[in-house]
Amino acid sequence: MSKSTLPRLKALRDEMGKAGITAFIIPGTDPHQSEYYASHWAARTWISGFDGSAGTAVVTTNQAGLWTDSRYFLQAAQQLEDSGFELFKEGLPDTPTIEQWLLTTLPQGATIAIDGTLFGASKAAAMKQNFESHGFRFVSDFTPFDSIWEKRPSIPKNEAFIHDEKYSGESISDKMARIMEQVRQAGAAALLLAALDEIAWAFNIRGTDVECNPVVICYAYIDDSRRILFIDKAKINDTVCQYLQKNSVEIMPYENIFDFVAALPAEKKVFVDTNKINYTLLNKLHAIPVSGQSPIALLKSIKNETQLAGTREAMIRDGVALVRFFRWLEKNIDSGKVTEITVAEKLREFRSQQSLYVGESFATIAGFNEHGAIVHYSATPESNAIISRKGFLLIDSGAQYLDGTTDITRT
Repeated sequence: MSKSTLPRLKALRDEMGKAGITAFIIPGTDPHQSEYYASHWAARTWISGFDGSAGTAVVTTNQAGLWTDSRYFLQAAQQLEDSGFELFKEGLPDTPTIEQWLLTTLPQGATIAIDGTLFGASKAAAMKQNFESHGFRFVSDFTPFDSIWEKRPSIPKNEAFIHDEKYSGESISDKMARIMEQVRQAGAAALLLAALDEIAWAFNIRGTDVECNPVVICYAYIDDSRRILFIDKAKINDTVCQYLQKNSVEIMPYENIFDFVAALPAEKKVFVDTNKINYTLLNKLHAIPVSGQSPIALLKSIKNETQLAGTREAMIRDGVALVRFFRWLEKNIDSGKVTEITVAEKLREFRSQQSLYVGESFATIAGFNEHGAIVHYSATPESNAIISRKGFLLIDSGAQYLDGTTDITRT
């Protein structure tokens, strides 16, 4: 890995010094607790060099560590080389958790910081209780990357699009009625949403803000009289605007969510999933939070007949694309020009020829021989292996279609 992380570490420590912070915890997520997120929030990757989908970085005044699970041990070891970060392999008996490591590493009375928008409310609250019970100070409003990250990517402004009822099988109004029924049963009068997949389902909208994930960056609020999307208006074209207006959905600026929840009536009960609402947002909520598992998670897990039929049709078309790819591979494998990257490109090409294709459902994993043993391997120009008849080729790939999503592994 490039040593470009070293000056970035210094810049971060300079900011920590100005703010009196001893340790800073940097997760790999966004304000919506997404596993995959827009590059605007890839601060953990920017500071450490590690770009796996799971992992948390910690920087103190004189040490830095990166915690990740067994899927990424090999990748992290390579990417963290000369980065200034030490790899901590989560799940192994001798590996301390982040909290254990900080409690034993930092001096008494040290200040531990997070950006509260990047942590689930329940997780951050538990951290605060643990650290403060051991005599540490905990702050949740440290946002150094706003100033030290030069040329930071902006939040995407890609246009949202409608997920037509002929694919969803249910209107917004019918979904809202079912959602509010669950909210009332939980003893609340409103629902606050941050999880992008849940908002996409509830409002029948899709987008391209996150690579390979058809979601739109936004927040949402629902009660018996209002349905509000907090979203950048640049993302709403005339067609989507008319669709939302027809379904009584209001549009407010994305960043206004914090002021909005702070102005809610104190006596109003708002249902929140504290694993999915970020810590800062929950702390801004002026109303009474009613905590529980999001009703949408359960509602959208049960597929209707339209969705089931769509999934079957998507699998058939995807199967056609795969058969065409395998036929191509058989014909071309002896050319000496077929590589891991070529495999990914051809899979994308054959799938894109199928009707209702939107994009890949994740970056194709094509690993030849020893690369097939690397979990979540991704070929680079440096590692790109030539495919031959002698050896094993692992292919894990999939696609997003308007009527379904696929994820297929073959060896």
